[in-house]
Amino acid sequence: MKLYVFNPDTDDALAVNSPYYMPSAAVAKMEEDLSLLPVWYGDGGYAVGSCDGDDCFRLLVEGLSPAVDVSPVLRGADEVSVWGWDRAVVRRLAAAGLPAGVLPDEAFLDNCRRMSSRETGIKLLSLLSACRGTGGRRHLVTDVKDIGRLGLPAAGGVAKKLWSSGGRGLCRFSLPLQGDKAGRISRWLRNTGAVICEPFYTKVTDFAMEFFRDVSGYVRFCGYSLFVNDKNCGYDYSLLLPDDKVEKILCRYVGGDVLDVVRETAVRVMSGMFDFDYAGYFGIDMMVCRDDDAGSCFLHPCVELNLRMNMGVLAGVFRERYLAEGSAGILKIVGFRSCGELLQWRDAVMRESVPVMECGRLVSGNVCLTPVSASTCYAVYVSVKGG
Repeated sequence: MKLYVFNPDTDDALAVNSPYYMPSAAVAKMEEDLSLLPVWYGDGGYAVGSCDGDDCFRLLVEGLSPAVDVSPVLRGADEVSVWGWDRAVVRRLAAAGLPAGVLPDEAFLDNCRRMSSRETGIKLLSLLSACRGTGGRRHLVTDVKDIGRLGLPAAGGVAKKLWSSGGRGLCRFSLPLQGDKAGRISRWLRNTGAVICEPFYTKVTDFAMEFFRDVSGYVRFCGYSLFVNDKNCGYDYSLLLPDDKVEKILCRYVGGDVLDVVRETAVRVMSGMFDFDYAGYFGIDMMVCRDDDAGSCFLHPCVELNLRMNMGVLAGVFRERYLAEGSAGILKIVGFRSCGELLQWRDAVMRESVPVMECGRLVSGNVCLTPVSASTCYAVYVSVKGG
């Protein structure tokens, strides 16, 4: 039996690199409230969580028939699929009674952490930026004094922790570096020994190329993810669009041949970068940037490498499995500070656009993909319109 576990704090757990890492109260609450997300992207087995008290969620599951069932407790499994691997989730699963044979060993966890580091992204960027129509540069910095010697523009750039998520771990700075920005980056250097620095780019749009590596080591392209970040550079929502429409949007700024070459190069490069038995999804975040001097756009082919499941893959799988042909929309995480507010919000947005289903697929409407009750504060929902 396969068991699915949602652990959205995996990037922060990788940064701490301790089996005893504990997420913040807000992140722990998000993990609890969104625990049934694997119902929509998994393939057989059980997602650990509960939908007690949410008739709307039960009706949605019955109408769309996901392949994953719900289990209220961790139970015996011969295979485990997590959002992302780290020492904390392994300790938690072992403490719940899962046998060591279904959990990764220390060497695997070390390799996951190494490849998830933004330092790996430097190598990947250097390989992908050899493709025509691409650009972007990134530097590994071990001394705060070296930032002023990188040849960054006077407007400065962005410093990034080696591991972080949700827009945390980023510091926009101008030159000369001083004050609280210098202090923050110095603290990061003391903690991890290095940070990543890069110019600040004029972004046109964010997107990602999503991939899957199977147990034999074969890497395949799964699709595009077109997403929007919030003002703090954290994930906001994904667009539920087929690949041909995403390509059409991106080709307003860069040529289709550029996308083709980058995609094919990414498959080839990533096939050679893995030196351990990772099997699962991973994504390469990219962006289209504007070169104000040249008056044109270029493709930044590696903003980040996410060696884990991600919201872009979830959006793509959900669209392919459950949306009616011609329908499109968005997939978004919503959160409220106090219990009860989410339930009121959910009821209001569902009244605004009642879900319409045909032949087991969603044609239009607003629906929550995770259970909502008077005690939940977070949910993932989709808002869909017919073609």
